Amino acid sequence: MKKMILGAFAALILMAACTSENKNELRVKCNLEGVGDTLIVSIGDQDTTITGEAGKFDFTLPLSQVERVVAYTPGTNRMEEQNFFFLTAVPGETAEVSGQLPDNYKINGSRFYENLSLIESEAKEAKKEFDDFIADLISRRDAGESEDSLNALYESKYEVLQKATEDKIMDIIKSNSKNEAAATLVASFSDVESMRKAFDLLSDEVKNGRMKDIALKPINELEASEQREKESAAKQAPGVEAPDFTLNDINGNPFTLSSLRGKYVILDFWGSWCGWCIKGFPEMKQYYQKYKGKFEILGVDCSDTEEAWKKAVSENQLPWLHVFNPQDNKNLQESYGITGYPTKIIVGPDGKIVKTIVGEDPKFYEFLDELFGK
Repeated sequence: MKKMILGAFAALILMAACTSENKNELRVKCNLEGVGDTLIVSIGDQDTTITGEAGKFDFTLPLSQVERVVAYTPGTNRMEEQNFFFLTAVPGETAEVSGQLPDNYKINGSRFYENLSLIESEAKEAKKEFDDFIADLISRRDAGESEDSLNALYESKYEVLQKATEDKIMDIIKSNSKNEAAATLVASFSDVESMRKAFDLLSDEVKNGRMKDIALKPINELEASEQREKESAAKQAPGVEAPDFTLNDINGNPFTLSSLRGKYVILDFWGSWCGWCIKGFPEMKQYYQKYKGKFEILGVDCSDTEEAWKKAVSENQLPWLHVFNPQDNKNLQESYGITGYPTKIIVGPDGKIVKTIVGEDPKFYEFLDELFGK
C-alpha cells in the first residue's frame, strides 16, 4: 500500500514537472492538404523552419507570452502560391491545424483553441455581409465594370456595412466577456475608441490575464500609427520649410537640395525594392517631358544598396536627378516624416513644401496639371 502511494506521489511529481516544463511552449500539430514537407513559422522577426511529411507536422514553439504567429510554405515565401495560416500562439496549450490553406482550414486542440474556434466562427458570420460586398466589388471590377460606378457603390455602402459588422462583433465580445478567446476580437475594429470599448467589455480576469497583451497590442499599435501620421502631416504640411540635405548623386558627387532653390522640385522618395515606385515611373517620365523645364525631379533612393539603386535608375531610364540615401541614415526620412513609399513632396521655388502625396496616386498628376498646365 505504501509502495502504491509512493508510486502515485512520484507520478504526480512527474506530471507537475512535465506541466512546468511545457508551460512556456505551444505544441502545434498540423494535418494540411496540398502542403509539402516544410513550413516556415514566423514570430515577430524570428523565423523557424519546420520539417514534416506530406503536410503533417508536430512541433513546439517556445513562448514566454501569447504571440501572433504566421506559418507559410517556402512557395508562399517565393510568391509562387498562397499557403499560410495565422495562429494566436498561447503557451501551455496545444493547437491542431487541419484542412486546406489558405481559406479552408480550422484550428482546434486544447480547450482554449476549441473556444477560439467557436468565437471565430461567430465573428466570420458577423463579417459575412461585409466580406461578400467587398468580394462582389472585386469580381465586378475584374469583369470590366466601370471604376467610377464601383467607387460610387463603395462610398454609398462601405461605412454602413462596416458599422453594422463592428456592432455585431461588439455584441459577440459582450456575450463572451469571460472567454479568453474573445480578447482576440479587439483587433477587429478600425479605430482606437472602438478597440478600447471592446477591451473594456472583457471581464477583469481576461483583461488582466494572459491575453491582456495580445488584446492591448492592436490598440497600442494603432495609437502609435496615428501619432506617426500626425507628426508626418505636420512635417509635410504646405508652407513648411523643406529641410535641406546633401547626398551623393549618381556619379558620387555631393548634391545639395538648396542648389535647386528658385525652381519647383519634386522630391521622390523611392527604392528599387518598391513595386509601386517602379510601376509609377512610366507616367512620371511622361509628365517630366510634358512640363519640361517647369520643374525638376530629385529622386531620393531609400533603404537600398548602391548597386541596386544604380541598376534600377539605369534599367528604368530615369532622366531626372538622383541621390542615394544610405541604409543606415534614417535622419532624412524622419525629418520629412516619410512613412510609406513612394512619397512625392512638391517643393516651391521658395524652398517651402507645396503638397505631399503618399503612394502611387492619380491625384499627383492631377495636381501637376493644375500647377503647370495653365
